[in-house]
Formats: sequence, C-alpha cells, structure tokens
Amino acid sequence: MIKASLINSNLQERLVREYLAESELQDTVDLHLCESVGSTNDFVMSHANKSSISYLACVANHQTEGRGRNGRQWQSPANSNIYLSVGCHLPEVSISSLGGLSLACGASIADVINGLGVQPQLKWPNDILVSGKKLAGILVETRIKGGNVFVVIGLGLNIDMPDKVAQEIDQPWTDLRSSVVGADNELDNNKLVAQLILAIISTCNVYKKSGITPFLEAWSKYDILKGQDVWVHEKGKVFDASVISINDDCSLKVEMGGCEKNLYAADVKIKLQK
Repeated sequence: MIKASLINSNLQERLVREYLAESELQDTVDLHLCESVGSTNDFVMSHANKSSISYLACVANHQTEGRGRNGRQWQSPANSNIYLSVGCHLPEVSISSLGGLSLACGASIADVINGLGVQPQLKWPNDILVSGKKLAGILVETRIKGGNVFVVIGLGLNIDMPDKVAQEIDQPWTDLRSSVVGADNELDNNKLVAQLILAIISTCNVYKKSGITPFLEAWSKYDILKGQDVWVHEKGKVFDASVISINDDCSLKVEMGGCEKNLYAADVKIKLQK
C-alpha cells in the first residue's frame, strides 16, 4: 500500500525532464512547468506556433480556470493534483477523424495508472474512474488555421484532493491518495507526469497512422459501460438505455426503446443497482 504520506506532490521541471530523458521521445517534447496558469490547455493552445518541436507540454501546480467537458469547472487546487496538457500539429489527420483521440489517450493513460497497482475503469467518452468514482478527466480541443489542425489533449488527474475543495465536487470522485495500491514505495508525481506525457505522445504517434483501432482492445479491457443499464442525458432530455459497445467511429452504441442508436455527444450515467 502506498500511504498518503509517501506521495510526493512537489512538481519540479528539472526532475520531470530527467525522467523524460530516459525515453527516446525526450527530444520530441517542449516542456513548460508553471506554478499557476489559467488553463494548461489554453497555455498550450496559445503557444501553438511558438515551438518548432513536435510536441508542446504544459504541466501546472495550480489552475485558476480549469475546465472539463462542456465547459464545466474542473477543481484545480494548488499542489494537489496533476494538470497536464500536450499539444501537436496534425496536418495529416482530418478533423472528423479526431473523435477517437480522447478514447485512445484514455486507454493509454489507464495503462499508466494500472501500472501503479490501481484498477482503472474507462467511461465513454473521456472519464477515468476507480471503483465507479472519477479519478481523471480528458479534454481534447482543436484549432484549425489554414487547413492545419492543432490538437491539445488535456488531463486532470486527482492525486491528493483537499477536503475543503472536495466539498464542491458534484459527483462521486476519488484520488490516488485513497486509491493507489501496490509496491510499498514512494509515488513520485514527477515520474508520473513524465510517464503520462510519454504515453500521450506515443498515442498521438500511433493515432496519426492507424486511428483508434490499435486502442480498442485496451479500451474494452477497462470499459465500465459495456452491458450496463444507463441513463442518457441528451439535448435536455433523459432516456433509459442499455450499452452495447463502442463503434469503430468511437460513438457509443446503445439499445434505446427497442432500437439501436449511436451516441456521439451525450452524458451517460450508470443506473444504481437496487
């Protein structure tokens, strides 16, 4: 068991760079570690044309304007969690094919978390859970300029959420402090950040060539929705449905009212068992 006292949450750019240096991908990333930013996604997007290196990464100890899917606030207290964004140009990828990038990154990030001794779950389209509680969220944003696509993959990962801030979260949540199990050694956030950056870069490199297909098996391994009865919140209405699978186009196939339907943008909540 990795105890709370053994979690090292002090992020230092020097240490993250040292861990990145252990990978052959180190020269493909331009790293920025900030004490505080509005949003790591916004930082990366604003620096899209200021770096000649393939990938631009920003990690912060604090966000003042952290956000999740659909513009929801992402609680980002200082020196508590990981706030990370990685951006890159994808000139050879069409905007229509980017729908699965959050799923692909989710599968790769889940593998990293699994390596800590935690059993993660993936919830379509962009949540990482542990025991049904939200541990992390992924936000993919794009900008198109002159036919060039720049994409940013943002990750918020709860490490040691302060109780006071936790009271403002409106859904079941967890953090690594209360979830992580495994070897009795220190969980180094600097090493974890480096692992996450490298996982996202590797995912993007594969996705450029092969799309979502190489990641579907991993997604299926962690998928928490498959076969579940759920509530679908879509366009201001709530529907009763059963999840069938993830489609090749990364939509969610459900059975709803006796008919199959593919969901592309909806909030899905698992029904509580009676």
